[in-house]
Formats: sequence, structure tokens, C-alpha cells
Amino acid sequence: MQVAVTASHCAGSLGGATTGTTRAGLSIRARRPHQQPNTPTQSLARARFSDLPGLWRTLLPSERAAWSRSATSISGYALFCQLNRNLRTIGIEPSIYTPPRAPTFPAMLAIALAPVYDQAAPPRALLAWLLSYQFSAAPSMVAVLRTTSPHSHTRTVFAPSDFKITATFQPQQAGAFPLNNAWTPIHGAPPVAGTFSAVVSLIDPATGYQSPRSRIAVSWSAETVAFQLPGGVTIEVDADTVATLAGETVSIEGEIVAGQ
Repeated sequence: MQVAVTASHCAGSLGGATTGTTRAGLSIRARRPHQQPNTPTQSLARARFSDLPGLWRTLLPSERAAWSRSATSISGYALFCQLNRNLRTIGIEPSIYTPPRAPTFPAMLAIALAPVYDQAAPPRALLAWLLSYQFSAAPSMVAVLRTTSPHSHTRTVFAPSDFKITATFQPQQAGAFPLNNAWTPIHGAPPVAGTFSAVVSLIDPATGYQSPRSRIAVSWSAETVAFQLPGGVTIEVDADTVATLAGETVSIEGEIVAGQ
């Protein structure tokens, strides 16, 4: 017996197929399971935040209602997870169960990134990037720096996941520090030339609220010095040249005595 099914509107997944309605009509395609990355950093992040839904379920109805009243553009549940996630980002593990009042953040007056080279004129090598900042007042919060991997200098649109947490620090009203030791473990050795973007925000350790993110970008262009082969070693006997060894050196007790 054969069974024929006719449908004009259908959406969802069944077995190994996914159906949906497009402008061209009914669409049926093979279902592709969601592939969730499982890098060590992502696994650690999921483990750190995985208990938040369970903590929300332990709240009393009155406590959930208080979170809903405190939330504006998002749900009370989303606000609860957001603030607790921010606190854990800066290393504060105890969760907050009562919605706090949002603090007042100092204004970011200036922020910049600049490449640091081993010398002013080429050929030069990139040593670090210098992050400098200035706030309207000394923050009593923790600063979080997020950076991207190298990208085209014309790129301006990024997803939130493109910015990786690179460093947290206690900022002064104004200050500066190099990024080489923080950036490289996250993104790897930088290319000779490139651009990356960064955002800096403040997280209040008492409430978990986060300030708006200040975004910047930096471009650099370094030059690598080509390896110089030694000029060679000339062997003479009675003032007559009997052999020339190109690209060789002669060392005595580890010190080069000929060939430079």
C-alpha cells in the first residue's frame, strides 16, 4: 500500500528531514544537527555558567517577580543570568538572588591602542600593543578587555562571539599597559602586519552590572630582518688562496672568529 501526503504549509523536523515554507513553496532538506564547538575555553565557560538555570528555578515566585520588575528590555530570567555571568567573568563566584540597583559608571573619556616596535624606523619588529585609557573618575569596578583575532582593516561588523576575553584589570583614572602577554595566548602569534579590534567595559563587583563597551581598533606593520649569511671563509697557504667556503664561519670555543 502506498500513502501520499500533500502539504502546503509545514515547518519543523521529523526524523532526518527539516521542512519549512519559503517564497518558492514547501522546502524539505536533510536535517543537520547543531555542531557545538568544544574547545577547552568554551568547555570551561559552559561549565562555569551551566548552573544558572538551576539557580533560577530555586527562587521563590516573589523573587522571580522582583527580577521581572527590575528588568527593562530583557526578561527577569535573562537579567538574573546576565548579572551572575558578569560576576563570574571577573572571578566572583557567589551568586546574587536579589535584583540590585544599577550603579553609575564613570565616563570613558579616552581610549587608544598603539603598536610598540623595537625601533622607530624600519626594519623593525612588533613588540606589543599599548592600551591607554582615561575615565572621568577612578572606577571602583573591574575593567574587562575583549579582543578579536587579526582581520581586514576594512571590517567593521562583528558578532559578540568574535570578541574573546583577553584580560581583566583594576583600572586607575588614567593608565596604560602593553597587551602582548595577554593577546598572544588567546589568538596566537600575530602576523607581520594586520588589524584587530577590542572593546573595554567595566563590571561592578557589587551588582554585576556592566557598562557600555568602548570599541577601538589598531593596525600595525612590522618588517622582518632577512637572515644575513656570513660572507664566507677564505683559506690561504703561503699567501695563495687555496679554497673559499661560502656562507661558513669558524668558531673557537663558541665564538665566531672568521666568516663575519
